[in-house]
Amino acid sequence: MFVDVETFMEPVRDAYQSLGAHPEARTLKEKAVLDGQIAQLRKAVGRTPSDAQAHRTLGDALRARGNAAAAVAAYRDAVRCAPDDAEAHNALGVALADAGKADAALDAYHAALGCDPSHAWARNNLGLALKARGDIDGAVAQWRETVTRLPDFAEARNNLGAGLYTLRDFDGAIYQWREALRLQPALGVARHNLANVLSDLGQEDEAVAQFEEAVRVNPTDASARNDLGLALKAQGDIDGAITQWHQAVELDPRLADAHHNLGAALYLRGMPQTAQSELREAVRLDPDNAWAHFNMGVVLSNQGMLAAAMTQWQETVRVEPDFVAAQFYLGNGLYKQGQFALAISRWRETIRLDAYHPWAYFNLGYALRNQGELTAAQAAMEQAMRLNPAAFEQKGPMLDTDEGK
Repeated sequence: MFVDVETFMEPVRDAYQSLGAHPEARTLKEKAVLDGQIAQLRKAVGRTPSDAQAHRTLGDALRARGNAAAAVAAYRDAVRCAPDDAEAHNALGVALADAGKADAALDAYHAALGCDPSHAWARNNLGLALKARGDIDGAVAQWRETVTRLPDFAEARNNLGAGLYTLRDFDGAIYQWREALRLQPALGVARHNLANVLSDLGQEDEAVAQFEEAVRVNPTDASARNDLGLALKAQGDIDGAITQWHQAVELDPRLADAHHNLGAALYLRGMPQTAQSELREAVRLDPDNAWAHFNMGVVLSNQGMLAAAMTQWQETVRVEPDFVAAQFYLGNGLYKQGQFALAISRWRETIRLDAYHPWAYFNLGYALRNQGELTAAQAAMEQAMRLNPAAFEQKGPMLDTDEGK
């Protein structure tokens, strides 16, 4: 019989973050207070329409309320009243970035620096705008200039670290994040970035220490607890990781990655029903999380629910067509369902994506042999043997269905 090869993994972190300026989530009470302030500020600018500061203050309140379009209008009025005010241009750029108008934001930051080349936040934000356009080299140049002019600007050092990491200058990135934390120990994003790169470089002990410090500084930071869980798992401390992920989803029930990681760990701990519940929540919160769909499929398949598992693997390849393991598992499922031609097609796709996948060659050869295509079957089997001779020599020409690697 053909072979099922179990694969079960957590997602790769998108961990190296630049620090932009974004309004925080507001409670209903805070929103009501802001609405009252905005009403008063509108009256103020109506009384003094040429007062740039009044327009800017209104823009700040509108942006805090999450109304980017109205904030842009208010900041434009501030710039109209005070065209040489660097802060007004910078505030306009931030609001334009919030509104998704990257090119206009770029122009506003350039205008701010034209008014005041030493405006650190405008240069920092210019770097963010360049990064958003894919110009990492240009962004890094702006952040270098920012920290040269203002060495104690922790946020800019964090952004420079993120840029250097993207350029694969790991030592430079680590230095900038350490400096950012020296200047501002509570800058959580810099600590996350530092800990994640240390983990990626195999320095798990220090990575755990950095995540633990992030949790100590801000015990309610669900993202920090999620990342601490990943670092603990890398050290082999599954129970410690589960504890952190439980706390992460309690702090932020919307954190899909934490639900996913918790579900994966619970499955490994022999709790498939609880794992299924967490993974189902992960895909509900983030329907485009390919790994969550895939792992949900693994759990369902191992509980005998092949049709439901196939649905999850189909979702996996919808999100990520090049997901090798999902293509392979779809082939296996189709074969079990008697859809031999479709199974063969999936295994061929697996091989197209990964020419060194011995199990796909083996299953393809097995299926082709049963279809009477003996020459093609032999070629596929021989390739499987070349890629993994030890496994196939030990088991002979056929493997049991529960064989896993």
